[in-house]
Amino acid sequence: MSLEGARELARSIDISCVRAQHGRSDIAELAQHALEWGCINAHVLPNWLPVLAPLLAGSSTLPAAPIGFPSGGSTTETKCRETEYVLQAGAKEVDVVLNIGRLIGDDLEYVTSELRHIMSLIPTSVITKGIIETSLLAPDHIRSATRIVAEAGFAFVKTGTGWAGPVTAGAVSVIAEELTNLGAPHVGIKAAGGIRSVADITTLSALGVTRFGIGLRSAVSVLAEVSKE
Repeated sequence: MSLEGARELARSIDISCVRAQHGRSDIAELAQHALEWGCINAHVLPNWLPVLAPLLAGSSTLPAAPIGFPSGGSTTETKCRETEYVLQAGAKEVDVVLNIGRLIGDDLEYVTSELRHIMSLIPTSVITKGIIETSLLAPDHIRSATRIVAEAGFAFVKTGTGWAGPVTAGAVSVIAEELTNLGAPHVGIKAAGGIRSVADITTLSALGVTRFGIGLRSAVSVLAEVSKE
């Protein structure tokens, strides 16, 4: 590709610093690279959003944060308060981890009610993604989670947090198939976890992925590689 190609690719990359050890200097570096490449957004844990948002002000890179991250096991009340907090702190994209344990236990009413409650708090101008943690799920639960996320009104189904395991082509295929069965072409797919190369992105793109959650170091490496091709 080229530098222009790298910048185009960056518009599909959610660049992130969401590990427990990331601190203020990491957030500053994240913002620097996100702005340099023009990434679509930059993700940080909620407490760092007031630090990140001013660094991105006036740019095309949106500040973003996860809810219920990484386990999804917080109470609905906690997730709702966290949602209100990140919105007040300037989040323009919000990725919500559904309750994985409840899903695996087939308590689908709980999972559905929680996600719809959270979605009711989020303005339509904010882009939303439901994280379903595919590396912990059997195919039938991936299908159920995809359906719940889509029907709750999320803009994207996201494969995982990146904490539990890497994304696989098989899991993405199940999500894509379920979205087709639902007649929901408007719902996108975001892949996250273990994306380390241009080859990974190419493979996942062919399966219908249009957003890629990639950690700071790997994202910079991939974009630099593309810019030199």
